[in-house]
Amino acid sequence: MKKAFFALLLLLLLVTGLVFILIPTKIAVVNACAIQANRNGFNSCLHNLNKWEQWWPSHEKKITGNSVEDSLFGYGNIQYKFEKAVNDGAEIQIKRANKSISSKILVLPRASDSLLAQWTVILDAGNNPVSRLKTYLIAKELKESTRSLLDSLCLWGSKIENLYDFPIIRTTFLDTILVTYRLITPGYPNVNQVYNSIKEIRKYIASQNAGEKDYPMLNTKKLDDWQYETMIAICINKKISDSKEFEVVRMVNMKDKFLSTEVIGGPLRINNAHAAILRYMDDRKLSAPGRPFEIMITDRSKEPDTSKWKTIVYHPSM
Repeated sequence: MKKAFFALLLLLLLVTGLVFILIPTKIAVVNACAIQANRNGFNSCLHNLNKWEQWWPSHEKKITGNSVEDSLFGYGNIQYKFEKAVNDGAEIQIKRANKSISSKILVLPRASDSLLAQWTVILDAGNNPVSRLKTYLIAKELKESTRSLLDSLCLWGSKIENLYDFPIIRTTFLDTILVTYRLITPGYPNVNQVYNSIKEIRKYIASQNAGEKDYPMLNTKKLDDWQYETMIAICINKKISDSKEFEVVRMVNMKDKFLSTEVIGGPLRINNAHAAILRYMDDRKLSAPGRPFEIMITDRSKEPDTSKWKTIVYHPSM
């Protein structure tokens, strides 16, 4: 009997010793993934809880909260809450059973368009061997959960259209000879004003025995509280002379120096595309050597439904 008791005691001491040796007082749960993205752009999606609902695994949903800021996001039997935005990532509160655990997603730049996202959770295992063993099991569960979530975030955040809401690409604008017309209007120009100007440009092109090469282009900017200046242009196939109303401009052929995105929708959607490209440029410290412009693929004078307008937005950038 005594031998069995001492054997059991020895086994218990051995297990306890192994727990203390193998399981530290502080357990670090760390997952990381490399991603082709800019840190500012990635942070904008990490800090925007409306975008959490887009990258969060589809089989798991937001489960509580009267507002986005109060929302808890569930994954299995673990809940996650965005706690605080920081310059190098975000602090995430984790709730499991009745336990609340702090964690942080750290975003580290590796190059201009490459970064490392690292999710770290530190667990206090305590000095009690039973507590250490329980905490170790919780750490294993958190390791799997945060790895799955981080993989989902990095996969979603690797796509430009998810970060900026538009599929922004770098491209070259090849048509370089333009016939331009300057339109000044009291207020934002309407469709009729724009297309009346386009009609006059086309008449001038035909009178010079030149041909059009692409869809009409325009750029509108506000001059003051009530006046707008709109530059309207059409690309042509050869150099022609200027006139009193029309100026022929030759653009510099800048290879891969344009950012572009395609837009389906009306003025609000087009303005949002311009704003998205400007954010993209700001995140990458890019400058604009010229004015942005729009290629009007849809003839807006014939299509009254603005939701069907197709436009390509271009921004020169260096």
